[in-house]
Amino acid sequence: MLCEGCRKREAEVSFRYSRKLCRLCFSKALERRCRNDLAYSGAIDRIIGARAVVLLDDGTLESEAARIFLSKIITDKRVKFIIRKCRKPDSSIFEDRDEIDFAKKKSSKCIAVPWSIEREDALFLESQISGKKKRIGAVQKENGIIFIKIFRNATRNEMREYAKRLSKRKLSGEERSPVYRMTESLEKKYSGIKFSILSSANFLQKISGKNRQE
Repeated sequence: MLCEGCRKREAEVSFRYSRKLCRLCFSKALERRCRNDLAYSGAIDRIIGARAVVLLDDGTLESEAARIFLSKIITDKRVKFIIRKCRKPDSSIFEDRDEIDFAKKKSSKCIAVPWSIEREDALFLESQISGKKKRIGAVQKENGIIFIKIFRNATRNEMREYAKRLSKRKLSGEERSPVYRMTESLEKKYSGIKFSILSSANFLQKISGKNRQE
């Protein structure tokens, strides 16, 4: 079957919620979607302005996908990425003093965190259930350091397809939180619901005037 994007190459990648695409069209579509998410939040300007950016790497395919993605969308040669080995990122990473101190030591004001729509959805749903404020959004600020969530608008399976031909790494293990498992269960019944949940999170941010971080 031909790619439904270019109509030239064979379709290799497809999900229940998407068109059947060749690998090139899929990569371009995913990069465009995630780049737009970062651009809207001001994250790309933050990265270029920071010059030195710490990229967290927990050894998984998500981290490798983030590195490949950033190398493609950030074409300004003045920007230097500093790879920092780390534990598996979660919501506590934005307050991790070791990461913050490391960035400051490297004269960087920006930390890029490999993320996913699953993690963002879980944070949003937890905030709605508990009534407690969570760090929703592509850009977060803590102690003078800007944290940027890379691939906040992509599923883990999309990241696998995006990077698997360029890396032998594997995806991180499944999350164990009840909310995360609930989202996975809903996705099986209602394909594409992960993106609907993220849209709801973005909408609430927009009407509250918190879509961009100072």
